[in-house]
Amino acid sequence: AIDARVDADPRLFKFQREGIRWLARQDRALLGDEMGLGKTMQTLMSLPAGAPVLVICPASVKLTWALKEIPLWRPDLDNVTVLKGRGSFRWPAAGEVVIINYDILPAAKEEIPDPAPGTVMVCDEIHNCKGGRTRRTKAVTRLAKMADRVFGLTGTPLLNRPPELWQLLDTLGLADRAFGHFGRVYYLFQAYKSGYGTDWGAPRSEVPELLKRVMLRRARAEVMPDLPPKMHKTILVNDLK
Repeated sequence: AIDARVDADPRLFKFQREGIRWLARQDRALLGDEMGLGKTMQTLMSLPAGAPVLVICPASVKLTWALKEIPLWRPDLDNVTVLKGRGSFRWPAAGEVVIINYDILPAAKEEIPDPAPGTVMVCDEIHNCKGGRTRRTKAVTRLAKMADRVFGLTGTPLLNRPPELWQLLDTLGLADRAFGHFGRVYYLFQAYKSGYGTDWGAPRSEVPELLKRVMLRRARAEVMPDLPPKMHKTILVNDLK
C-alpha cells in the first residue's frame, strides 16, 4: 500500500521516496535530514493506514501538523485531535492522530494506560530531548518504551557534545543499537581528560556507519540534482483596504 501511494504521488522527489520506504521498514528510527527536505511529509507518508498515531511536537507547530501537513499529505488520516493543557494526555485510538506538545506530557508519577496495539509515536524536533535530566526527556523516554514504533525527527541530530547525541538516541530507544553502550562513546569520539573535565575529539571513521544503523540523514547538497534551483509559489491575499 505504501509503495503504491509513493509511486503514484508526482509531488515527491526521489530522495523523499527513498526516505519514506526506509521509515516504513523501521520499528524505531531517527530521520535527520537537513531543514527543508520534507521530514514531516516523509514521516506521514510512511505511516500505515489505520494506525494509532501520537505526534509529540513543540506547541508552535501543533496546528501546522493538524491543519496543514496531515491534510496535505495524508487526507485519509482525517481523525485528528489536538490536546491542550496539562492532564490532557491520552493515547490515540485506531485510525486517530493525537497531537500534543512536549510541555504538557504526563509526569513520571502520573499513571497512564497502555497504548492500543500498533501505536506509532512521532517526536518532532527531538533534539529538544538532549538533556537526560529534563522532565520532557524523561516523559518522552517513558512513552517511547510503551509505543510499538517510534520515529524521531530533527534537522540537527549532531549536537555540540557526543553525550547529547547519545541521550537523543537513548530517548528513542536507539542508543544501544547504534553504539552498544555509553562507555563506547568515549572511544568513538576520542574523549580525553582536561582541566575542565572531559573534552571530545573528532569522531572515528566508523561513527557514520554506526549511525546509519538507526538514522537516515541527507544534506541539501547531496540531493540537489533532485531539487529545482528555485521554486515559485503565488499566494493570493484579500485586499485589506
